[in-house]
Amino acid sequence: MNSKNINYIFSSILVGLFLISQVLASNLPVYVEDDIYDFLERMESREIISRYSGLALPLNRAEIAQFLNQIDQSSAQLNQIEKKIYRQIRSEYYLELRNEKEQESGTRIKFINTGSPAQTFKKIWTIDPDQKEQHLLKYESEKGFIWGDMDFNAQNQTRNDLNRQVLGNQVLLRGGLNEKLSGYLQFDSYLKMNAGEFDELLPEEKGRLINEDVFFSNAYAGLTYSNKIFSTGLYQQPLLWGASRENNLTFSNNGPPFPYFRFSTEIGWLKYSLVHGGLVNDSTSHKFRNVDPDIRDMPKNVAAQRFEISLFQGHTYLGINEMVIYSNRTLEWSYVVPFNFYFAAEHYLEDRDNTLLSFDIKSKIFKNTQAYATFFFDELKWSKLVSEWWGNKQAVQLGVRNHSYLGNFPFDLQVEYTAVRPWTYTHKYFNNNYTNDRYGLGFPYGPNSQLFYLEGQISLSYRLKLFLEYNYLQQGQNTEETIFGSQATDNYELRDPEYDNSTGWLMGDILTRNQIEFGARFEYINNCFLYGSLQYRTDATSSENNTYLYSTLGASINF
Repeated sequence: MNSKNINYIFSSILVGLFLISQVLASNLPVYVEDDIYDFLERMESREIISRYSGLALPLNRAEIAQFLNQIDQSSAQLNQIEKKIYRQIRSEYYLELRNEKEQESGTRIKFINTGSPAQTFKKIWTIDPDQKEQHLLKYESEKGFIWGDMDFNAQNQTRNDLNRQVLGNQVLLRGGLNEKLSGYLQFDSYLKMNAGEFDELLPEEKGRLINEDVFFSNAYAGLTYSNKIFSTGLYQQPLLWGASRENNLTFSNNGPPFPYFRFSTEIGWLKYSLVHGGLVNDSTSHKFRNVDPDIRDMPKNVAAQRFEISLFQGHTYLGINEMVIYSNRTLEWSYVVPFNFYFAAEHYLEDRDNTLLSFDIKSKIFKNTQAYATFFFDELKWSKLVSEWWGNKQAVQLGVRNHSYLGNFPFDLQVEYTAVRPWTYTHKYFNNNYTNDRYGLGFPYGPNSQLFYLEGQISLSYRLKLFLEYNYLQQGQNTEETIFGSQATDNYELRDPEYDNSTGWLMGDILTRNQIEFGARFEYINNCFLYGSLQYRTDATSSENNTYLYSTLGASINF
């Protein structure tokens, strides 16, 4: 294929994506780490809104707009800072909220045709919470819209006496048409400078092919169709299932996001979601270059379905999740059929795959306070459920969230404990591990670990937020002589039979980590931020002790 044909195909794809992106904002997914979810969690806890579980993210803009309308009806219950936070959020969802006075027709391009230079910069350099989000490119009409945005990010990071800089930029295209179809395309690129011995990966680097000049890029995209009965779409973006958000057992944001198809529907108190995606098997890593190419390039897939039930008029939510990892074939139809029972289907398929099960529950227990729990089962044998049998590959997570005030300042507190037994997430076939390119899909610290987690956030104004986070981690370590099932990539066929009936919750040499971090983020103008943090960490094993001091100082600018 010559270069002209390649350029033509590439250009056609871009044009197609651009036209497809002319679809409704209402169905656009909202990134799982967006502050909107913290705010909705707070509003649900305080009974300002109802029917928000926060157990399966992301939501789309239409779903969020429904909750914002609920807040509007009870806005008198908000204090002054919460009201400004709400006004700022609402101003960004003006299309979904159908405020015709705020909608503009025609095309606007920043710095060119948004008015005089003075008017343009006045809109950009504003701190007005009611100032709706400005876009580099904006087309809006009664039938649809297109938004184009660009962000630049620069930060300086230190670890003890080491120092490095990170530059990043993001290009984002979003659009909508006729309230049925939606789409977006996001491209991020990063450059690390002066990394040297400071080689710890950024969260955005996980699962990426890193070359010597430490430049890497990520691309995310989505195309969604929704109507009153169901929603379906194709995505490559982070996916969260669970109440913790930072430390989910089922689906976390630990590794690289995988591409997936999603179907969902809601009938009264029942929500159903089906996900089917493609993973990168662990042997694709360059570390496996000597492995047979047929094995190294073997397809790997994940299928998952979730039933979420609302109980006691929305004060309690129960989620039932089934997951299966399978490889050595492109598509298994038994896992595509909605509502099919995966455990039975896997037995029909000759027990070749890795099936997993989890339950999560969240309930209001006191005023402004919610408790949650997740129970995860990678193996389930009732006769040995409470024994020290190695095959009890299970995990439990318990947590509490409180949303109150310190003086007049909104304050959120989360306390959580997680324990994951050895060998959880692992399989006898490495292509069936619960992983994506060597990174666990579930708990970020993997099996053979226990974590106490505490986080507090306080809003000193609608533009200034502080946080304090503490982690106490205990994690069993594999040795050269013995594998204790401490990594999701471990092969449980290589375990030491001596421990088959004496496998505790923690095995091997124990790493003990104490980590405390304090940080702040300040929005100096709309959608432009200054942020920074300090982190102190100690790691101790039976043979060594290490102390680390980290710092981050950065700024982001949105155009």
